[in-house]
Order: sequence, then structure tokens, then C-alpha cells
Amino acid sequence: MSYRIRILVAIGGILVFAFIISSIRRSKMMIGDSVFWFLFSLALLIIGIFPEIFFAIARTLHVASASNLAYLFLIGLLLIRIFQQDLKISQLTTKLQRLVQNMAIYQADHSEDRKETDSEHK
Repeated sequence: MSYRIRILVAIGGILVFAFIISSIRRSKMMIGDSVFWFLFSLALLIIGIFPEIFFAIARTLHVASASNLAYLFLIGLLLIRIFQQDLKISQLTTKLQRLVQNMAIYQADHSEDRKETDSEHK
């Protein structure tokens, strides 16, 4: 892995870390959701500072180059994150649907009660 790529990857890790801290401070991201991104930025730093680790793993797995392994690793991490987000979105969609249904039932019940009390007062 060339020095330019190593420097870019390390700088990328630092920028991701800084962006996450900034997002947390501005209350745009919850701390629980930021754990993955902290680990992601740490992985970028490790790849940039210690590429020898990826060279050894690449040789062990018979991958053509450490850069390919690094990209494969990062793409795999991002795919895992996308899957986690899809699960969360599905759960939130289900909860929202139940909430809307409950509100519709509640409003229907209360509108009937109002009609009954209005008719009693007349």
C-alpha cells in the first residue's frame, strides 16, 4: 500500500471521527448509533497506520494485495451497517403502523362518544 493511500486512509479515519463528534455535539446523532462509526474510524486509522496487519492477513487468505483486502473489509463493514439500519427501519415502520392504527381506533371511539353526548344534551 503506497504512502499516499495510507495517509489518505488515516486522514479519512480522523475526519470520520471528527464528523461523528460534531454530529453528537449538535444532537444530530445518538451516542448509541455512533459506536459503529467510532469503530469504523478506528479501523481506518489502523489500516492507514499499520498496513502490515493487512499484508499478513492478505497473504494468509491468498488475496492479491492488501489494498484489495482493506477495501473488501471496509465494504463488508458497511454492508453489515446497512443491514442493521434496514432492520431498524423495518421495526420503526411496524411500530409507526401500530401507532397510527391505535390512534385511528382511539379517535373513532372518542368521536362516537362525542356524538352520543351531543345527542343526549339535545
